[in-house]
Amino acid sequence: HRLKIMALAGELQRLMRHEAWAARKIFRALDALSPDQYFGPAGLCFRSVHGMVNHMAAASELWLLRLRGANTEHLNKYWATPLANPEDLSSAWEMLYTTRIDAEKAHLRLHREWRALTDDFITKNKLEAPVSYPDTAGTVRAIVPSSAIVHLVMHGVHHRGQITAVLPRLGVTPPSLDYPLSLA
Repeated sequence: HRLKIMALAGELQRLMRHEAWAARKIFRALDALSPDQYFGPAGLCFRSVHGMVNHMAAASELWLLRLRGANTEHLNKYWATPLANPEDLSSAWEMLYTTRIDAEKAHLRLHREWRALTDDFITKNKLEAPVSYPDTAGTVRAIVPSSAIVHLVMHGVHHRGQITAVLPRLGVTPPSLDYPLSLA
């Protein structure tokens, strides 16, 4: 059992490194967008690229706080109306971080915090110890940290994939974000 946990721990650490690496690559690609392209309607479920980036940061923070046993009530409003109307510039998703630079700084900070929390769960041998948390509707649920970490990574992959699908329409070549590339 100990060998399986050690293997899981190593893979989770690699996944967290990939998550930070892929975020840096996506933000470098977003540098090529004009403000109108970045903040304007892009056919995404959170309206704009900016709304999508903000959603990813909010979800990352939400899960980080859940695993820490901290209060998440201040984030619940973002899930009250989860999808943004294409014309709604005041959507909560548009307002979380108001600039691309602030959103990128938040992502980088959250990646550092996630890596530290992952290492802490590994050190304390708590990767498979259930953590209870209230979901955004207030229902108490439980998840083991290893599953929450995998969920975070899969969530990031999903939404970065949506962003990379939009980039060619905006005249930007999307970066290759394949997992093996981050291991080199």
